[in-house]
Amino acid sequence: MVLYPHQNAIILNDSVFVQNGGLTGTFSSAQLQSSYWLAEMQISSYIGTLLLPTVVTGTFGYAGINRLATDYGYVHQILSVNIQSQQNGVDCTLRDTSGCAFIFNDTFGYIDFRQATSFCGCGGHVYPYLIHVAYQAGLPSGTANQPGVLEALTIVAQIDLNERFPGTVGVNEGVGDVAIQEFRSIDYSEKRGDHSLIRTALGESPKAMRAKRILDLSIRKARRVLFA
Repeated sequence: MVLYPHQNAIILNDSVFVQNGGLTGTFSSAQLQSSYWLAEMQISSYIGTLLLPTVVTGTFGYAGINRLATDYGYVHQILSVNIQSQQNGVDCTLRDTSGCAFIFNDTFGYIDFRQATSFCGCGGHVYPYLIHVAYQAGLPSGTANQPGVLEALTIVAQIDLNERFPGTVGVNEGVGDVAIQEFRSIDYSEKRGDHSLIRTALGESPKAMRAKRILDLSIRKARRVLFA
């Protein structure tokens, strides 16, 4: 499980939220801040990286090759590499060895690591067991403040705020941000096409779909795969 490293919102605030169409209404400051933080976490999960360059750490198992995919894409810098290998073939003691790494693909977070020494002095080759990496990752400075990203953040935050008072949700959205394919009220009815009901980490409603489209145009998602 990848833990989100920020404890508070780092982009959204009341001013940015209102300027991009957000409605603060009678929500408390704590409610607003909670929704801002949640929106940023959701969008970070969707795009595969953090909204601002941030120093994070990761621990990865050795998969037989010296290339791994970091938890977050848009890797700017490798700060340290520590490799743990089995001390010998007799017990289960692990030893620490310093290493280094090269950024193979910064957008998708592919890095190649190298062990400073891979021999235990006992005549056998020692393979890495765990690789600990400290690195800086996140969207390039200024990217998260572009109009499209700010609008998407505002939409996702507003969806969460509306959940706190379901009566404020418009007819195009459903409680829990579930997409509504068919709607009827007295003598009016509406049925939407299936193409609008895409499931994403941002939600299923038309509003969530708009946020998705804006982000897809604004940012190249850092999709990563594990190398076998």
